[in-house]
Amino acid sequence: MRFFRYLEIAFAFCVLALLVGCASPLQKADNLAMTDPESAIAAYRQIMEAKPGSPEAQQAHFSIAETYYKRMDSHQKGLEVYEEVTEAYPKTRVSGEANWAIGMHYYQAQDYEKARGKFAKVTEEIPGTTKADDAALAIGKCYEELKKYEEAAKLYEEFSKTHKEHRRAAQAGLDAARIYERELGKPDEAIETYKHVASEYSLSSSGREARESLAGLGVDASEIPQLPEAEAEQIQTEPTTAFGTRTRRRATNVPRAGIESRYREEEQQSRSVSPDFGVDPMDILPIVSMDSQGTMYDAMYMFGSMSLQSGQYKEAGALFERAIQLAGDKPWDSAARAYFGLAKSYKGIGMDDKAEEMFKEAIKRDRKIIDSMIVSGETLYGDGDYEEARLHLLQSS
Repeated sequence: MRFFRYLEIAFAFCVLALLVGCASPLQKADNLAMTDPESAIAAYRQIMEAKPGSPEAQQAHFSIAETYYKRMDSHQKGLEVYEEVTEAYPKTRVSGEANWAIGMHYYQAQDYEKARGKFAKVTEEIPGTTKADDAALAIGKCYEELKKYEEAAKLYEEFSKTHKEHRRAAQAGLDAARIYERELGKPDEAIETYKHVASEYSLSSSGREARESLAGLGVDASEIPQLPEAEAEQIQTEPTTAFGTRTRRRATNVPRAGIESRYREEEQQSRSVSPDFGVDPMDILPIVSMDSQGTMYDAMYMFGSMSLQSGQYKEAGALFERAIQLAGDKPWDSAARAYFGLAKSYKGIGMDDKAEEMFKEAIKRDRKIIDSMIVSGETLYGDGDYEEARLHLLQSS
């Protein structure tokens, strides 16, 4: 019996070795990027040279940009490589993803016209995908920031009517109605749009909000036609995944109270003001929908990094804090850096005790964070910021 037990163990090790050995060069480079981004970039370049123009080479090129921007915090170099991707592989998924990343950068930098142009490229490059849908909504947000309210309202209204299964379709309708009512002074258009949301999305919190808004405008919403319950539930409970495929969750057997409870839970989870930073992260990140692939907390981490770099400590802290909460116990390779960013944010608003606690949590998750702290200290010293340099080096010791 013992012999067979040893045989089982040996077989398991052989299978494990086989699986590890079968990892593609791209997968190996992705794994390397978590701990040694510079070596990962070299590996990605080898893939590009070995298979020029192939899907693997395209993904490797895009991953170089991602590594510079997200793992090495070299935003300018990352943007340059994202642009290389868009020029080298037009009308491909990686080009659409690269344009999205550049658009998000410009949006955070409050250069809304440039952001709008990049988001428009996404809708052209990868139409019919969830990323393209998110980009369309992002264009609406850019129009709002540019005070082009007529364009924003029309975009949101059209999106709400043509993308009924999208997770933010109901909210897009509400946004259109709100703009008609408050920014454009067009109550008739606002009422019609509120009626559409109240009818098509009757089981959602947006549907209820539309009815409340109609009541505020003196309209009796009790006679507004609603979709049959089964059809309404199916439309309103189909979240979208990261690259355009939709995970269909039929809810025809779920009690109405259960559906409404889930919506309240999602709404409460997505929106709340951080007690330490006094900021609702959803006010900073209004254009990315949460999905089963972790898009929300990855996007929050990215926006948090941008905010931190520009010295917006409250905004950065709220974003890092919520990203960590949403990730929970899921495996997340940015977790240590999120805690590191949160620590810096606490430091920026003068909460040194909390900063120290988060620094320790970051180091516990990845000892390489100490190297980042040493580099930060040396950079500050070279810039003549001796007191800050001293603090960074003390924290790394």
